[in-house]
Amino acid sequence: MRDSYPKWYCSWQGWLAAVVACLALLYFKAYPGSSLETFFFAILGFGMIVWGIKNLVLGFHTKHWPTTEGCVHSTGLKQVYKTARFAILPGYEAVVRYEYQVPGVLFHLNAETVSLGQWLLKSKREAQTILDRYLPGKQVRVFYHPRHPQLAVLEPHIFLDNLLVIVIGGFFLLCVFVVHN
Repeated sequence: MRDSYPKWYCSWQGWLAAVVACLALLYFKAYPGSSLETFFFAILGFGMIVWGIKNLVLGFHTKHWPTTEGCVHSTGLKQVYKTARFAILPGYEAVVRYEYQVPGVLFHLNAETVSLGQWLLKSKREAQTILDRYLPGKQVRVFYHPRHPQLAVLEPHIFLDNLLVIVIGGFFLLCVFVVHN
């Protein structure tokens, strides 16, 4: 049944493109003399707020997801670099590879963050502390999404990192509002 729909209709990227196009039409109709830069900041601010709220809600729900037993296969540290305004910031991520089974289906996951919605960088010591909790061969409790069991976490949390994303998005929208008034 789903195959009868166009590909863009079934993907989040397609819906995102459609929403951005509609927002562009509404924005330029409401503010006819607007520049592309202010539209960019409006979309960026709106997107950051939506993304932050989505991750907060998802993080809250992970605590209530069903659980199953899983097994850690391997772990490792991954050095990552994230760009900031004028710098490249080094950090580490704890990589935990584990498998779990949900009625009849075996899943193998390569979890970069162990939890959802966490995006601030960790020091090498912080990442190693996470890895010390998940030694290879250890049996672990896996929290999985009831409708999408391929989405799973080892540590259900609400990360306040996402509040920072919401605040920054709100700041961008405030800047756009100030420019137009």
